[in-house]
Amino acid sequence: MALLEISGLVQAFGGLVAVDQLDLSVEDGRIFGLIGPNGSGKSTVFNCISRFYQPQSGGIRFNGKNLLKMKPHQVVRIGIARTFQNLELFENLTVLENLLVAHHTHFRSKLPGCALNLPRSRREERAAREAALEILRLLDLAQYAEEKVPSLPLGMRRRVEMARALVTRPRLILLDEPASGLNHREIDHLTETLRDVNDRFKVTILLVEHNMNIVMSLCERIAVMNFGKKIAEGTPEEVRSHPEVVTAYLGEKK
Repeated sequence: MALLEISGLVQAFGGLVAVDQLDLSVEDGRIFGLIGPNGSGKSTVFNCISRFYQPQSGGIRFNGKNLLKMKPHQVVRIGIARTFQNLELFENLTVLENLLVAHHTHFRSKLPGCALNLPRSRREERAAREAALEILRLLDLAQYAEEKVPSLPLGMRRRVEMARALVTRPRLILLDEPASGLNHREIDHLTETLRDVNDRFKVTILLVEHNMNIVMSLCERIAVMNFGKKIAEGTPEEVRSHPEVVTAYLGEKK
């Protein structure tokens, strides 16, 4: 069953069409790859799903709900989380505090209750802390809970960002180039982490990534974009040998 449905999506900036009539269907529980050369429109698709951009036409539905009527915080509340190519962590906060900030999207207590430290607010704070620590344990980050983010190596900071996404209890995670800047050892660890997250949390993953080893080893299905259009979709084997994909990446026919 499709969890995410994109139909006829068009996103333009002036005369530049960044996404051109995109159709995409991501099944529940799968790891789906979205690849293409730089500037092909992949991150723009993520920004439309996250509701940072308002497309000119088309539709995006998540679990049957129309995302185009929602704001970014509402998208998080219904179960979509995201990481960024350029890390968007709070560098003045600890690892644990970064997760607690994200968890507040599910708080029912209002500002006065939190300010007055009412019983309901205290219960929610305790539950949030326990949930955050559990996620950190599962991602082998618990020992760094009280560390400030800038003190950690890049690979670990990317795991922190993934932990922050998971603490919002998502059904779908949008991962925007999670292997960017990582060394071979960190990439191997990332690959295992993504596989474990998908299996353990039953989270659907939509992955934008330039490292083809990761994409081909993890993704059950892959769509390829070029100049805003989807030029191919299929299994890793089908995509790898598709003539238009070879042309887009190598500039020559196979």
